[in-house]
This record gives sequence, C-alpha cells and structure tokens, in this order.
Amino acid sequence: MATFFSALATLQGNTPLQICLKTTMEGSSGTYKNNIVGFISPYVSKEILFHELIHYYQDISGSYPGFNQMAGNEKGFANIEFETQLMTDIVYGFGDGFLNQLDETLFSEDEFDKVDEDYRLWLTTIFLTDGGKFKDMNILNTAAFKDGYLRFLKLYATKSKYYKSEIFESMEPSVLKSLFSQPTINCN
Repeated sequence: MATFFSALATLQGNTPLQICLKTTMEGSSGTYKNNIVGFISPYVSKEILFHELIHYYQDISGSYPGFNQMAGNEKGFANIEFETQLMTDIVYGFGDGFLNQLDETLFSEDEFDKVDEDYRLWLTTIFLTDGGKFKDMNILNTAAFKDGYLRFLKLYATKSKYYKSEIFESMEPSVLKSLFSQPTINCN
C-alpha cells in the first residue's frame, strides 16, 4: 500500500484532493469524481476509502482516456471497477470483495462455490510465492494472468450486483500493472 500512496503523491503533485461527507443519502457509500471523494456514511471502511482513492489515481494517471465517460454502466465501467476491486482484494489479503460484488442469484450454488474457489486459487497462484511474498510482477504479462483477468472481468461485467457493462476486451489493467511493477513492492 505504501507503493500506491507514494505513486499517488508523485502523480498528484500540487493538485488537491477533496474528501467530504455528502449531505444526501443517495448513491453509493463512496464516490469519486473531479478531484472529490465523497462519502454518505458516518463510517468509511478502509476498503471503501482505498477503492475510491484508486479511482482518483485511475483518473489522474491518464491511463484511461475517457475515464469519466466510463461510469454509470457505460462501456468500460466494469473494467474500471474490476481493476479497482482486484487491487483492493490483493492489498487487503485476497479478501472477498470481488465475490461480495457478484449476484449469487445469477449462479447455481455449485457454480458460485466454484467461482469462489477459482478466484482465490488464481489470486494466490498469480501473485504469491510459496513464501507468501509477491512474485515478480512480470507475471502480469503472462497468459495465465491475462486469461484469468479476462475470465473474472467477464463475470464481473455480467453477474455483478452493481457494475454491469459492456467491457473493453482490449483494455489492459494499466494502473494495476503500473503500481504493482514498482520496485518497492516487497520492501520492509
């Protein structure tokens, strides 16, 4: 996570980010747009804060031209949200974020359990060594990463509770690749 905040500070420069509590109780618990992260809850979990900060980074990084048009279930919306959720799951210890976003009613019980098992196995196999350290991030350029990423992105785009959209199949997870290739990923 330190790598993320270091990269964010470098990219942000002198541009201020505003964090505020929204006065209306409509919308999601966290939103990001135009250098403002807003929350409608008196309590904001670290996962939601990190999720919205990733959106801020995605926007200011210039990695995704037309980022602001990829909202509200427009084409590419699932790409942005899945990349964000994947990064959150990785940083918070391969959590259930992705799985909690899926609508279980769109799966048979066995099918959902298989997706759960496959996602966790993919994360562990792709990102971690037997010793629990992150692998060399060149792994992000392998077929195993790309195939799994596209598989789970397609599930996210079609069976998510909130983030359904047509995807850009050719859109790389550029922010994930950029941040996870930083040389300080395994620093102490």
